[in-house]
Formats: sequence, structure tokens, C-alpha cells
Amino acid sequence: MSKLVRAAFQQRRKMVRNALGHGSGYPMELVEQALQRVGVPFEARAETIDIATFGALSDAVAELSAGFAV
Repeated sequence: MSKLVRAAFQQRRKMVRNALGHGSGYPMELVEQALQRVGVPFEARAETIDIATFGALSDAVAELSAGFAV
């Protein structure tokens, strides 16, 4: 989870979709699927996401990454 949170906050004022897709090392398609799975809009910014949602997002990325070459 810490890798995800760090990537989300690494660049100020960036949408979480772009911050995670470009800053986390995960494929953009995986990030989009994980965000959809937990109900986070692509346009959301990291500072608007609560801790529980980051936890769910981390779990979703872990589950989905099995099908991706990361």
C-alpha cells in the first residue's frame, strides 16, 4: 500500500489516475480497472481519497496485477 500512496502523492495536484499510472510502475489499464473496482473517479486527486479507500485500491491492484505483466 505504501508504494501506491507514495506514487499518488508524489506529484502535486495531479489526478490519481495519472499519478498512479505514471508514478507507480503499474500499467495504466490495471490502474483504471482498480480505480473502477473501488469506485474512485479517474479525476479524483489523492488528497480526496480516504485511508480505507487507499487500502481497497491497494488490494484491487494486488488482485488485478496477477493478470498483467508488471
